[in-house]
Amino acid sequence: MSPEELSERLWEFAALVGKRVDALPDSRLRRHVAGQLVRCGTSAPPNDDEGCAAESETDFAHKLNIGLKELVETRGWLRVIPLAELLPAKSDHRAYRRVRPTGPHPGQIHRHIPG
Repeated sequence: MSPEELSERLWEFAALVGKRVDALPDSRLRRHVAGQLVRCGTSAPPNDDEGCAAESETDFAHKLNIGLKELVETRGWLRVIPLAELLPAKSDHRAYRRVRPTGPHPGQIHRHIPG
């Protein structure tokens, strides 16, 4: 996958998380989960984009690790929605299915930046 394709998928995911948040009913728990999801669920795309413009390997790894950690947190908050029955059981859970903990552990992402 090219950097551009990854960026596009991350932005689509952020929009999907936003739609999921907007579908939640109004309650105290909903407001808490929604706030957490808005913050972490929309953080990975800008961190990825900033990482692609990194001036050093360290800066690149740092930005991508932040994005990865935010995606892991997002996955956790998305799990709360069905567990707390915040949406009907027939609800579409595409956002949750898109966040799979695969690949390197945060802190293990590195890239060689030429010259």
